[in-house]
Amino acid sequence: NVNSAHNSGVSAFKTLRLGDTGIRQHWTLDNDNGTVAYFSTNGNSLIQNANTNLMFQTNATERMRLNSTGLGIGTSAPTSKLSIEASSPDIMFTDTSGGTDSKKWRVFGLDSDFRIGCRNDANSSGQTALQISRSGATITDQRFSTGGSERLRIDSSGRAMIGTTTADGILAVSDTNNETYLVVQNAKSGGSGEGVLSLKND
Repeated sequence: NVNSAHNSGVSAFKTLRLGDTGIRQHWTLDNDNGTVAYFSTNGNSLIQNANTNLMFQTNATERMRLNSTGLGIGTSAPTSKLSIEASSPDIMFTDTSGGTDSKKWRVFGLDSDFRIGCRNDANSSGQTALQISRSGATITDQRFSTGGSERLRIDSSGRAMIGTTTADGILAVSDTNNETYLVVQNAKSGGSGEGVLSLKND
């Protein structure tokens, strides 16, 4: 073992010890109360014994912090097992088994809205499938989209709007040709599937 007493300006760390036991290589950071952190290159593990924060920095800026509450990215005070904070927080899921431009799914926040959508492989374009809006801690509406256009909206009163963003009743249905219609189809097994009720404005 090689022991080196060193004070680099962080008073809690008094000793850096490098060791090779023949089984694993490791280093430890010690203070007056014993080992604070331990890293084993053999087991690729980092262990912090003290009840303090474990911080990760790049370019002299903290990027991530782990404490007894959870892991914080973009915050030094996580409030849950995983807390992500940014002006527009963004999480990308990439399904490597997907086809061309069919791999990336995006979950993100924008202007107080929560959104789920997809992106192309280059992450240069995509569409939103679900948008949830809020006012304070109250959900005001949910919007469902396909093909880059909103198809269905449910507002805070529970009114559903298909093809429109306004409703006088519990359900409003409209198409882009200024025709209002509702079709109820026969879903019975063996049925023809033809509409048994159709409402249309000619």
